[in-house]
Amino acid sequence: ISIRDVLRISAPILINGLKKRGYKTLLISGDNQKVCNSIGACLDIDRAYGEHLPDQKLQEIKNLKQQYNEVAMVGDGINDAPALALSDLAIAIGASATDITLETADIIVIGDDLKKILTYVDIAKKTNKKIKQNIWTSIIVKVSFAILTVIGLMTLWLAVGLGDMGI
Repeated sequence: ISIRDVLRISAPILINGLKKRGYKTLLISGDNQKVCNSIGACLDIDRAYGEHLPDQKLQEIKNLKQQYNEVAMVGDGINDAPALALSDLAIAIGASATDITLETADIIVIGDDLKKILTYVDIAKKTNKKIKQNIWTSIIVKVSFAILTVIGLMTLWLAVGLGDMGI
């Protein structure tokens, strides 16, 4: 007789979607290393680390932060909370998460649908793109009005009114 956790149905979709978007994937678990290797192979995860205690998970996140610019972590257990707190983006799986994990997380996925993480990633990318567009448009408008004011083609009050208040 053997007992084991079942993979979430949406886990392969999440890992595949992250890989298509250019992200590296890593499994850090307290489970047996053989189990982690098996799950890692099933999901095509880049690296799988098993038999990690909470402080070892925390150390792995520290190492990843030194190696990569940003690190996101998905977790649900109390043993994930320290590493979630250190990661740049902490995602808790709400259906099975402990209170401290929910408290630590930046994003809480309600239910077990891991595909929602891909939606969050896509929304964040689009939002950042819009923010950058707005900042650059604002800078270009203000510089243009400043130049027009300096060469005398626009008055200062009109440049301030149009540039800062959008009149």
